[in-house]
Amino acid sequence: MYSNCDIEKMREEARDEGRKEILSEVSIFLRETYFIFNASPNEWKKHLDEKDYTDAKEQIAAMQTFSFGAEINVLLVTDRLFGCAKGLQEYMQNSKDIAVDLVNCFDDAKKIIDSKPIDFLIVVGYLEHKANYNTIKAVKKINKYSPVIMYAALDICISQACMDNGIRYKFHRREPISNFIEYMRQLHSVEMSRFQTDYPSGTTMKEIRDAAIKDEEVSEQLREQAAISERKKEVQKKLLGNIGAVAAVVLMVCLAAFAIYYEHTYGDGEKSNPNHRFPFGIISEMVGKQ
Repeated sequence: MYSNCDIEKMREEARDEGRKEILSEVSIFLRETYFIFNASPNEWKKHLDEKDYTDAKEQIAAMQTFSFGAEINVLLVTDRLFGCAKGLQEYMQNSKDIAVDLVNCFDDAKKIIDSKPIDFLIVVGYLEHKANYNTIKAVKKINKYSPVIMYAALDICISQACMDNGIRYKFHRREPISNFIEYMRQLHSVEMSRFQTDYPSGTTMKEIRDAAIKDEEVSEQLREQAAISERKKEVQKKLLGNIGAVAAVVLMVCLAAFAIYYEHTYGDGEKSNPNHRFPFGIISEMVGKQ
């Protein structure tokens, strides 16, 4: 049993702790408020990136190495939220069976997609450069069972970006990353069920990927042949146009030469005779001689 004195002392200590916590929160609020009103856009962006990365690192520090439950390749793509994406990548690297790559442009993403199968494509925040959304099509061409997830602060802009680019799944990046990993497990299970329904037993994802790559190579060859055929048609069209232009010039030169010859042959004295005017006069004359 505690005495009244001990209880009062504990209450005072709790009040002191509460005051310190409140003062700390107020101090943080005042510092951030001052920063918001005085920071440049680049400084503010850097601050947010650092905050996102720090939040992820804190979650990493509180976790242990975990297992996803299946060996998967994850591709992260972003061209804005680098701190958030880097933190997410480092969190996933604590898994025994997740291989994760982070890129910030389509060209780098294409190299990875061509080198190995992608089981998850995660778009971190909406992408400023529209060409980077081509990563989605590139992944889906190889493996239509790869879920594409928008990992962002969900708002109307994100919803519109998902609609415009065919992104079916969304997850709020402010939730704990452990919840996101569980969400990925559920999606992986759903997509694997679809795969097993669509293909005979024993078919592997590698076989599907190799077949898709082969189909893409054939399609690329057909596109190249079509492009060559189009170029040939364009060249032929230009060539015919040039031939027509040259023929017109030659005709004009011949007519001009004939006119000079006619004038030289009949002389100035014949010009007064209407029947000798070029070209109708000479035509009439030739008909009369016949």
